[in-house]
Amino acid sequence: MVEWIDLRSDTVTKPTGEMRAAMAAAEVGDDGRMLPDGQYGDLTVRRLEEAVALELDKPAAIFVTTGVLANMIALRTWCKREATIAVGANSHILRFERGAFDPEVFGLRARPLADSCGFPEVAAGGLDGAQVLCLENTHNAAGGVPWHVEKVETLRTQHASLPSIHLDGARLFNASVALGVPLSQLASVSDSVMVCLSKGLGAPMGSVLAGPTEWIAEARKMRQLLGGQLRQVGVVAAAGLIALRGYRDRLETDQARAKLLAERLRNIPQIEVDDKIKTNIVRARFIGGSDPAFRVRSFAAKHGVLLGGPSGQELRFVLHSDISNSGIDQATNVISHALSQET
Repeated sequence: MVEWIDLRSDTVTKPTGEMRAAMAAAEVGDDGRMLPDGQYGDLTVRRLEEAVALELDKPAAIFVTTGVLANMIALRTWCKREATIAVGANSHILRFERGAFDPEVFGLRARPLADSCGFPEVAAGGLDGAQVLCLENTHNAAGGVPWHVEKVETLRTQHASLPSIHLDGARLFNASVALGVPLSQLASVSDSVMVCLSKGLGAPMGSVLAGPTEWIAEARKMRQLLGGQLRQVGVVAAAGLIALRGYRDRLETDQARAKLLAERLRNIPQIEVDDKIKTNIVRARFIGGSDPAFRVRSFAAKHGVLLGGPSGQELRFVLHSDISNSGIDQATNVISHALSQET
């Protein structure tokens, strides 16, 4: 099996030995059916939901296969068809949770807000008639930028009222570590929040959606309607429980390695590195050349390094638990070598 140095995303991590052992020994059940105690029937899932709800300081939570599904469940639980959703123009929700805004699926109406710096810019009247305001922390497209809760408090002073707030916290754990504040503090400004276990935390699958108890009960119905009800899913929830242990040290390491990678890339003359490196994402842009990113990605893949990027002039690197310092060295050496080759 080829051992890739995979910098395309933090979704590519492999489960640790401890996770695999927990998965093999997991207590499982039918998460769509209730037991006599009135709780749903996969006890490992129940423990995971309770653990995440406690971390976020939310009353209840529900385990979902993916962040995309969790966000879509949240939007549809908050409002009905044709409702207006205020959402960042570059946000993951607007770019990838497309079914929410497809007239043949959920039929919600997006009101895009400028968010190139990672937090929406809301002009006077920009939230009028919106039933939900979507926020993203960290903001993926802005380069993994985290933001403090004071930004939402500022919105509250600028607008007479705010709609329900849903927080796409796919990398909220990264934001918590980078800002040095508890996860619960970052989640406190939202009415509902989604966190992903299969990115920086390294679990093989799953996200958790948290919010008010009655609202989560409705979200559970929506999950079933969308085909997301699960059987014996404790086999992956067990890995999520392991992922919650000691995540701060792991994410601090990822973020330190992101800065190390940026330093190494800055030594390559043809590359300009984004200086807003706050978490585990590094963005780099090539100076000159005709779409060199495509050529560099192709060359790197032939030498065991997988790279991603939004265009022919840019590369995007995402650090995670499977990337070591030596992997960073190999990746930057391969990139430098690729650029030294004749086109």
